[in-house]
Amino acid sequence: PSLSSLTHQFLEMADTLVMVDRAAHASNGWRDQFFLTLSHIIRVRKIAAATNETSAEAIVARAESLLKDGNLSAALSELKSLEGQAATTLSPWMEDAEAVRVADDTAERLFAYVTHKMVQESGVVPAL
Repeated sequence: PSLSSLTHQFLEMADTLVMVDRAAHASNGWRDQFFLTLSHIIRVRKIAAATNETSAEAIVARAESLLKDGNLSAALSELKSLEGQAATTLSPWMEDAEAVRVADDTAERLFAYVTHKMVQESGVVPAL
């Protein structure tokens, strides 16, 4: 998949990631259960978070922002800190995203190598 496709997939599952984390951390008290049930009807979550926040909601918000900026590597680093059901839910997406990151990195290294060889052999810097 492309970065655009991965970003779209992530945005579709961001609410679910936050909800499964909330469910995992909710107590059996009526108040937590009420707000958990309400969160299935009305979806509210952060779209920006400070770097020192460690909740799943904050991690998802930072990763979303990084993906929208096209920074897949940083988003993957951020999302690796997810734990529990949120991490399990995200696992297939993470595998796809890591494969795209590796392919992109390999393509960049290959381009740099070929460019270097062209300059070495011809002395001409290719126009990009």
